[in-house]
Parts: sequence; C-alpha cells; structure tokens
Amino acid sequence: LKQPLHLFPVPDAYLASYREAPGTRFAAEGGFSGANRPFGALLTFSISGGEKGNGGAGDAESDSLAEAPAAGKDSIKVEIRNNAGEVIRTFRRTAKTGGEKPKRGATYAITWELLRAGRSIAEVALERGLTEGTIQGHVARGIAAGEFPIDDFVPEADRDRIAAHLANLDEVKLADVRLHFGEAYGFGTLRIVQAWMERQASGHS
Repeated sequence: LKQPLHLFPVPDAYLASYREAPGTRFAAEGGFSGANRPFGALLTFSISGGEKGNGGAGDAESDSLAEAPAAGKDSIKVEIRNNAGEVIRTFRRTAKTGGEKPKRGATYAITWELLRAGRSIAEVALERGLTEGTIQGHVARGIAAGEFPIDDFVPEADRDRIAAHLANLDEVKLADVRLHFGEAYGFGTLRIVQAWMERQASGHS
C-alpha cells in the first residue's frame, strides 16, 4: 500500500446472460427471486494518500467507463487484453473514495453518450454489462427527455401501430399490450413508444 498505485486481487468475473425463468410467468405475490450479483469485473485499487478507489465495471449506477477523468483528480489508465496479450480496449477512470456516490442520472447519460457515438443497444448493453432491457429503459427515458428521436429505435410503421392501440386503452398494462400483438414487440419497445406518446402529449415534438 506504500506504492503510488496498488491493485487489490480481482475476483473472478463471468460472462452471463439472463432469461425468464420457466414456469408461471406472473406469479403475483407467490414468487420470490433474489438479486443477481453485479455484472462485470470489480477492480479495486488504492492510490497513495490513503484513498481507495472502486473501479467496478458492471454496476448499473457506478459504471463510468465513458467518463473523462475529472479535472484535478487522480485517474488510472486501464488496458483490457485478450488471451493473446493484445490490447482490445483502453479507458481512463477517475479515482474516487469508496463512499462517494455517482451523480443522479449519471447512468442514463453514459448510455446516451454511447448511443450517440453510434453503438447499438446490444453493443451498449454488452459494454456496460447491463441487459438490453435496461438499456431500452434508458432509451425510453432519453426519448421522454427529448434526447433522441424515436425513429432511431422504432420503425415508423411499428410506432404508429403500437401508439394507435395504446391510445384506445383506458389503462395501459404492457403485459396485456404485448399479448395483444402476439409478443411481436418486447417490453422495451413498448416502453419506448409509450415514452414518445407522453412527450407528444406534453406538447413536444
């Protein structure tokens, strides 16, 4: 710990994907599921001066791989290598104390920045260690905030088809809407269209 930089042992990380459990889909109050461990590898390091940085690469709220180092703060350069020793990714990460919390809404801003850089929803999900459904939720929030046009994510014909059905409902239950379309659309797509409709209703285009 007396060295300028000390990397603590890195716990094993696993590449995994989640899917809906077999059996009853809607168990009401009869089902229980525990929390999954965070995605990605947890990198913990200490910079001389006593501060301990947490470089978790998979947490939904603290993931800041797209962040530039803050001015006047220590940062580290991280290189990701494959089995052949070839560098496949490089990024910098600002060192922060273990108790420091990310800014509110930071996780959405990171996703939006990656999408603007030309990455697809699937690519952002893989890079951030999140599910595609979570990234679609970020997209829906971005559309509601006017960050993106819906046409970037949902074809106009599908948008209008979904919107026409939603407009005729007194109460929107996305599970029922999905069944209405024969599960042709995922929940993420339905939420994106719903967010677009709410923005339109508020007088924004």
